Amino acid sequence: MNLLLIGWGLAGLLALAGGGVAWWQHGQIEQLELDRDRAVQAGQLCSDNTRILIEAGDEALARAETARDAAKAAADKSRRTADDIINAPRSVPGDACASADADIRRWLLDRRK
Repeated sequence: MNLLLIGWGLAGLLALAGGGVAWWQHGQIEQLELDRDRAVQAGQLCSDNTRILIEAGDEALARAETARDAAKAAADKSRRTADDIINAPRSVPGDACASADADIRRWLLDRRK
């Protein structure tokens, strides 16, 4: 009889220990699930922010390309104007100073317009 009671007692203790382990593991699983959910949320936030940064970069690139094209057009116009001035016949043939003076006066008058 004593052996039977000892056996039942041990079985009960083992059942309690098994229940304690299961309860502890359940707490661990809940914590792991919570950690997983937080990691998924952090990853989604990172992905969303990366997408926003890519869109902002694309918009900045488009604005920069437009500004670059406008600057190139202005530079090309200035280069053509300089070429025209350099290649134009002298106002006063044989006198570089008088030609320069006349050219400057004409340029200043054109700038007033």
